[in-house]
This record gives sequence, C-alpha cells and structure tokens, in this order.
Amino acid sequence: MPAYIIADVVIENEGMMVSYRPIAANALVAHKGRILALGEPETLEGEWRRKRMVLVEFPDIEAARAWYSSPEYAPALKIRQEAASARVLLLDGRKGSYPE
Repeated sequence: MPAYIIADVVIENEGMMVSYRPIAANALVAHKGRILALGEPETLEGEWRRKRMVLVEFPDIEAARAWYSSPEYAPALKIRQEAASARVLLLDGRKGSYPE
C-alpha cells in the first residue's frame, strides 16, 4: 500500500533551494517517489500559517523511509535544512475504505 511524505516548508534562502531541487528530484525518481501536490494550501477550517506544502507518494512505507535516509537524498537534505525550516511527516497509506 502507498505511503506519503507530507512536508510544510518555510524557505529562508531561495538561492540555496535552487541547488536542492534537482538533487531531491533525482533521489525521488531513484526511490519511486512522485510529487502529488506542491504549493500553498487553502485553509478550509482552523488556522494554518505555513505557505508551502509538499505531498509525495511512495509505493510503500519502506520506500519512503529508504528515500529519506538514502545517500542520494543526503546532499539535498543538508541543503534544505540550511535553506528552510520544515516539518516532515510520514503517513502509511490505508487499504480498504472508510469506515471499515
């Protein structure tokens, strides 16, 4: 079942992020990840102050974990941690329908 990385990001150094993006993209491809959504979320309820979110799908939770800790992504992660603040979550997909 698929798994998802959800990140909310505040970019503090756009210049550094330019070098992050191609490295991160290559690492995603290597681990069969794909960006499903990217941009500014619309708040429908409650309060949300972040301006940028990313939703990435992986074939399974193991692939998502492998990507995040991979040598392919490590250089990009280092850049991103210097250039932006983020909260990054891992969510395991769900089989079946809701409610079960």
